[in-house]
Amino acid sequence: MQGNPANSYADWLILDYNTFMTSTAAQLRRAQLRDIAPLRTLFVHALETDFDYFPHRYLRQVKRQHSVPRLVVSLLKKQRIILIAALDKRIVGYMVGSGHQDGVGELYWLYVHPSQRGQRVGTKLLQQAIGELRQQGMHTVRLMTHKFERYYKRYGFEVCGTYAIESLEVKIMQLRFEGSTHG
Repeated sequence: MQGNPANSYADWLILDYNTFMTSTAAQLRRAQLRDIAPLRTLFVHALETDFDYFPHRYLRQVKRQHSVPRLVVSLLKKQRIILIAALDKRIVGYMVGSGHQDGVGELYWLYVHPSQRGQRVGTKLLQQAIGELRQQGMHTVRLMTHKFERYYKRYGFEVCGTYAIESLEVKIMQLRFEGSTHG
């Protein structure tokens, strides 16, 4: 392959696959301003590949809602959690969530690049996000999923309802912290 390896995200995926398979573990941290553009690129890639079961109209709306300017604003909100997993200075996973005044935190997006799946990157992102929400005083954490109900059940989440996104049914799941007296 010719040219600059950074020309496109697809080029990077092809050229650096072997690096991913032999590199050390991804490092987790809160996203910073410099991470927003590459995070947005990975986010769009994830929507177009791994989240392609969502209706197309919904995906277009989600892309608009997660533009670079909107991600910057989200990053500045105290209750918002945007975590990234980085490997060799490249973002290979992310978790986006938020705490709310009613004590219920939400996890909106969890994604790990296919080359890093099976390395516990998603588990680490999930655990760190849950820990941060608990530190914010949340008594419950909720999320929606279409395909990963079994994954989240392993971490204590239980189905508490369903929701339709156009014709797609998703499960609403929640995790209540021990000792919580909230209904």
